[in-house]
Amino acid sequence: MNASIDYRLEPQGCSAGNPTAECLSAIREATQDAQTAVQFVRTNVPFGWWDDKNHRFQDLRASYGAGFQFYFLGGLQFNWVWAKRLSYTSYPDDDILNPVKADVGGVRSEFYIAFDW
Repeated sequence: MNASIDYRLEPQGCSAGNPTAECLSAIREATQDAQTAVQFVRTNVPFGWWDDKNHRFQDLRASYGAGFQFYFLGGLQFNWVWAKRLSYTSYPDDDILNPVKADVGGVRSEFYIAFDW
């Protein structure tokens, strides 16, 4: 799930070094908007992490796995990981009343190169 709010801003912007009364008012209004949005989601969007009827995850995704990390020249890190994704209940957009088991595709493998700054 993704939620986005459109909060009120001051046209001139705000400065932390010299906040105006309008800026402080806009901060309070934006905080109220964010709190209202969170309360709306908590009240109107049901969330259940476990599907008792089908005995699998519902709104939660999980996996377990292992990986290797090798340090190479110049600080490069070669990483190779494997993960087994667990099944979960999916609700198709065209038939939300009939949940189905999501096809999670078994084991997933990834290789990537990283560098710590």
